[in-house]
Amino acid sequence: MNRLVIIGNGFDLHHELLTSYKDFRNYLAEEVIYNNSKTKFPRNSELLYLLDSYFYFEHNWSDFEEKLSSFDLQSFIEEEGLDLVCDDEEDIRPMHDQAVIEDNCFAKLALLINGIPKEINNWIYSLSYDKIDNDLIVRCIDNQDMFISFNYSSTLEDVYQISPSQIIHIHGLAQQSFINKDQIIVGHGNKNVAIPNYKHRTNLLHDMFAEVTYEKCKHFYRDTYKDPFSQISFLTPYLSRIKQCKEMLILGHSLGFVDEEYFKYMSKIIQPDAKINVFYHDLRELDNLKYRAEKYFFPHEIIFLEW
Repeated sequence: MNRLVIIGNGFDLHHELLTSYKDFRNYLAEEVIYNNSKTKFPRNSELLYLLDSYFYFEHNWSDFEEKLSSFDLQSFIEEEGLDLVCDDEEDIRPMHDQAVIEDNCFAKLALLINGIPKEINNWIYSLSYDKIDNDLIVRCIDNQDMFISFNYSSTLEDVYQISPSQIIHIHGLAQQSFINKDQIIVGHGNKNVAIPNYKHRTNLLHDMFAEVTYEKCKHFYRDTYKDPFSQISFLTPYLSRIKQCKEMLILGHSLGFVDEEYFKYMSKIIQPDAKINVFYHDLRELDNLKYRAEKYFFPHEIIFLEW
């Protein structure tokens, strides 16, 4: 078949896999035993605290990625840096206090930048595919199709026995061993985040230190930007096969703006007369899907199907 199948997180959710942001949060909060201790501790309470405190996430995975650009840097600098030193005009340890503010903020930022992809990898890799009900199997896909998966899971390989040669995991595939943050691509799609200037709380020297730290911490928005064009380059070895596609199926993807450039690119690559089939699960999603699909895939024929 000359078909391209796009897989989003709704595909895994359809199979009752725990892959929502709420599930990720529950994974971080799950109590586990470390070093043969008799006491259980949350798996990563510090990362969980930072996510809960300085972002405004909802349950949808697309919301999680998009809202990485809404990081409340002002509150972060104040609470993780400025509040650790006393507001004393006669403080005799200014260099020490500056180091405290910077070191603590930089350590917490490193935890966010490196810890998010690491824990996502470990969480997704821990999923089990053994108990997926046969009634949940999607019958409209075929092992001859070409797949581009936006998921980190191996649902296609483990449940549908699709050959890895037929699948592009455009944002990475969860592995047993996590090597570095580039293994799992997660981030927002807002290339031009409007970063407000630091608002001084006082005129004390500590607040000047916080402003310096604020300027250095702005790289968080850059480091969590998911550059679609760098990932699109991974499609190059498959271009000849993608260009032959006369039909595209979109299963479980919200077509969120964080992935807009991918879809615009694929719309240009597939056959001009290719038909786009967008599957939706909830009627409340349909208007947004129609708006985004028409924006991305015009002038292709677009059909919306309930699944």
